[in-house]
Amino acid sequence: MNAYQNGDLQSGNTIAITNVRFDPDHANINYSSELWIGKSYDEIQVISSANPSSTSSDSPPPPTFFPEVEQENQKLNQEENKMVLLAEELLKVIEDNNQICQEAQSLKLNLPEIPTDALNYFQEEFFEKLDESQPLNSSHNSQINAENENVRNKKLNTKKNIYGIYESNKKKLAEGKSGQKLPPANALEKLKQETKERISNILTDKDNLRNINLTTLASGKYQNWEKDIERLTTEKEVLAYVEAFVKVLKETGAEEKEKEQKGKNNNNKSNSDNSQNSPENSFIDNSVKRAINNLPLPTAKNLAKNKIRELFKKYHPDLEKIKGVWEGEKS
Repeated sequence: MNAYQNGDLQSGNTIAITNVRFDPDHANINYSSELWIGKSYDEIQVISSANPSSTSSDSPPPPTFFPEVEQENQKLNQEENKMVLLAEELLKVIEDNNQICQEAQSLKLNLPEIPTDALNYFQEEFFEKLDESQPLNSSHNSQINAENENVRNKKLNTKKNIYGIYESNKKKLAEGKSGQKLPPANALEKLKQETKERISNILTDKDNLRNINLTTLASGKYQNWEKDIERLTTEKEVLAYVEAFVKVLKETGAEEKEKEQKGKNNNNKSNSDNSQNSPENSFIDNSVKRAINNLPLPTAKNLAKNKIRELFKKYHPDLEKIKGVWEGEKS
């Protein structure tokens, strides 16, 4: 179909003609000073039409696009990159904290270490892209926003808890070095110390680090739990306190993990039709993957060493059989 037949050259249209070829055998100005083009061009494009309704009814409608949703996606992408940097920052804090714990052992202080796999969540869960063909407040985008907010809160909660443990351990080590931290004087003080260690071990669990928020847990009842324990005056009070606290911690942790598992199951179901983690719906693009997987070499080495040490402690392998592998730590 030529330009006349499809209506491109109807009166009133504004058109653009590309790559017109001028020479005696092609487009030229004739003796009447008129421009003659013939077929000596590549394309005619209608810029504006005098009669838009004349467009073929078979043509698909132009795609719907919401600029404000695109802006939100750009913000999410920037925030995702910041979360990658946060993971690297927290890894350094974990390393420093665990060095403090080792130093504290020489002073007979048993401080809580933080497992390096506490940061696995940063490499497993990412923000999901909003659908730019739907309004920001559509039910679909509202659900995605809620899921993204959940991911955000868990990562920031991990940050808060890791820094809280780190700062507390630094303070306790300083007290131990200055002689302020004395051995338990009696059975009650010993019970209090054992109780604190037990609770600390629960709070430093890799899942609890992201799922337990002491500010909101039981309406903030336990956010000053160490000071609360110090104020107790009988062993019965200490045992009752720790029993109630541990019960809330376990119930909340189990509830959050159940929610996470349901979310994963839903994602797996969606993945079967390529809807959740398709390139269009995910911020796990190549730049983010490179940022995660290409940490600075010293940081990557330390992460590998810490994970190997954790496996050594757990499985107690035959060192002679894996000597060649472990010697790589010196590299």
